[in-house]
Amino acid sequence: RRVKRNVSLERNAHLISLPKGEKTFAFEGFKKEIIFNKANLFLSESEVSRYLLDAGFNFDHISQMVCTAHLESQLNPSAVGINKDALGNEISRDLGLWQINDANWKLCGISKQDELFDPKINTRCAKKVFDAQGFRAWVAYRKNEKKCKNYALLP
Repeated sequence: RRVKRNVSLERNAHLISLPKGEKTFAFEGFKKEIIFNKANLFLSESEVSRYLLDAGFNFDHISQMVCTAHLESQLNPSAVGINKDALGNEISRDLGLWQINDANWKLCGISKQDELFDPKINTRCAKKVFDAQGFRAWVAYRKNEKKCKNYALLP
């Protein structure tokens, strides 16, 4: 079941990288623009947790990964991140719930970008990325590591 949210993540709103209404932010020398194909379609934390467990994530990593998904896509499986250099040229794309970068698509066996809008496929890909690089694969996690380590899932 998917839920619509018009407010920013209730009690965990402080974790979102994008200020309300903003679609662009800058970090580590480049800009990232987030586009939501289905702007009001969000997953609940319990749905995301189930996808993580089904993909083989260790129970101890669930809350940190949910935090990462909040930061990366605001739990919107249709999110598209366009990474641009200082001149505004597109340098890469991040897709879906975990914002899987196009550099990792081969690792996941992704041939069509639309596959990554399926949260089940995106989470299985995130598991492969996690196994190869750990939490540090996600820039948003690195910038908010302390918050994500202490993240409490909503009851």
